[in-house]
Amino acid sequence: MHHTSFLRFFMKCQTVTLAFLLLSCVTVSASIDSTVFGETILRIHGSNTIGAKLGPDIAKRFLKDNGYKGINVVPGAKENEYFILATKEKRLYNIEIKAHGSSTSFRSLEADLCDVGMASRRIKEKELKKLEFLGNLNEVSNEHVLAIDGIAVIVNTANHIEELPVETIQKIFTGEVANWAAVGGPDQAIQVYARDDNSGTYDTFKSMVLKKSPLISTARRYESNAELSDDVSTDPTGIGFVGMPYVREAKALAVQKTDGSPGILPTTFTAAYEEYPLSRRLYLYTAAEPANPIAKEFAEFALSYEGQKSVALLGFAKLSLDMEDRNETIDLFDNEQHNLRYASETLGGRRVNFNFRFQTGTNALENRSQKDLERFINYIQEPDQYYYEPLLMGINSCFQTQVMLDTITKTIGVENFHVPPQKVCFDDARDKSGKALEPVIHVWLRVVDDGA
Repeated sequence: MHHTSFLRFFMKCQTVTLAFLLLSCVTVSASIDSTVFGETILRIHGSNTIGAKLGPDIAKRFLKDNGYKGINVVPGAKENEYFILATKEKRLYNIEIKAHGSSTSFRSLEADLCDVGMASRRIKEKELKKLEFLGNLNEVSNEHVLAIDGIAVIVNTANHIEELPVETIQKIFTGEVANWAAVGGPDQAIQVYARDDNSGTYDTFKSMVLKKSPLISTARRYESNAELSDDVSTDPTGIGFVGMPYVREAKALAVQKTDGSPGILPTTFTAAYEEYPLSRRLYLYTAAEPANPIAKEFAEFALSYEGQKSVALLGFAKLSLDMEDRNETIDLFDNEQHNLRYASETLGGRRVNFNFRFQTGTNALENRSQKDLERFINYIQEPDQYYYEPLLMGINSCFQTQVMLDTITKTIGVENFHVPPQKVCFDDARDKSGKALEPVIHVWLRVVDDGA
């Protein structure tokens, strides 16, 4: 059906729902393009991890927040392509989403085929150089950390193995370990499942796990997280990796940083702290001065409280501020006195869902932490937070912790705290293997007794 005839028919049927009209009036075929669905106001390309569900859900919220009506998702011509349709002032509009892998986001930005790039890995140096004409895409104003994901290593639920160290996972996915019996499982050959080469999930897994070793050549490759997970869930010999929300009917293994260290399951909090060994960030990329101003509006909305509802709903770790009670035994350090002091200082407190981290080799906050600092300051200025005492736990970062303390106090004003922020420092902090821990600041809130 031609664009003009479709719109004419649409205008005659205003009392019918948009969803019914689309099903009745439009047949999705290989020849479909965005003009069939009215004016395209935004084009979003890239990561399947984001684009399969999270991107469309945020797009729907964004349209609703901007006064659009009759919002509906319609599949495009190819798998992992969608149009988010909506009406405003009796006109039809759409947001185009194409989710064919992180690498495609940067190719689309370069070719002016999209306004917002979705990536489940950080932009590479060679991509930065190709896209210099769009500005510096790794600056905080152009690189938007959307959510935190954990790459889940999954097996069939019949598999009795519960945890594996990263080193062993590498050996399995490179073929060095080819039978489950070698890692305590049944005497069966291992079938490896993996994402395809366009996938940011694969890029991240390669960087974190495979290192410079090649993936086993017999691995079954997938564009979709969901399809990979579903196939592993029906294969008792299978093992694969997917984004955390896509475990579905499979079983996620706890991952150990090193052999003998505690296994950590991928959860929204272990991912948010980036303590789960295979945590990774999900990104949106926009030009410094986009030709389409809606691009920056969408990115800002995605990071807002409303946009982050989609992140939480779909199983990723949200960036809007959250807290959890943490009273378990502290086992972070090789120095037991450090562990005891950390446990004592944080007893009864609530840990905030981020750590302050720094740009490599500097005292400057990296991009995510700059946004986290804004969120934290906004949160603790709310009237009902007056009786919370912020506690900064500096690990190999005593100088940076003092700077952070001064920044927060100066920004809010010391008179606006019932008890001003406090700090505790752990210098020369090492993990159980004796390796120096990276500089980081854990953030806690403790309830203060008002003496009443």
